[in-house]
Amino acid sequence: MIGQDRNRSILFTHSGSGRPGWDTVFASAKVAAIVAFEPGYVFPTGEAPAGQREVPLADFQKLTQIPILIIVADFLDKVPGGTARVTNGQAMVTLVNNHGGNAKLIYLPELGILGNSHVMMLEENNAEIADLVSQWLKENGLDKH
Repeated sequence: MIGQDRNRSILFTHSGSGRPGWDTVFASAKVAAIVAFEPGYVFPTGEAPAGQREVPLADFQKLTQIPILIIVADFLDKVPGGTARVTNGQAMVTLVNNHGGNAKLIYLPELGILGNSHVMMLEENNAEIADLVSQWLKENGLDKH
């Protein structure tokens, strides 16, 4: 996908930059994919878990047009609302896929990758996490120059 259209980019977001990342997809066709590290989530109006951001269905459906990878680390039991990051993330992934999209959530502890905080890209095992992202990019044809 990206290899065929150099005017599109893969958008990486983290935490609070997740919301502007989703908003970028709503406003621009120049996003080829999103890789989101523990972002905030968005849901179509009427389908959101309690307290989660709702967006019009037409906007949400734009997320179904690009591959999405969400990565969540551990230590979630140590931060307020932490365990909801996995639950709400999986709910968003399920809705994107139910609406015809291609979304995936990686919860690092389920892969045996432990010891990561909210800023997992700065941890000692960041190369292992980067390898997961690289593999996903390749699986989705996004590794072309």
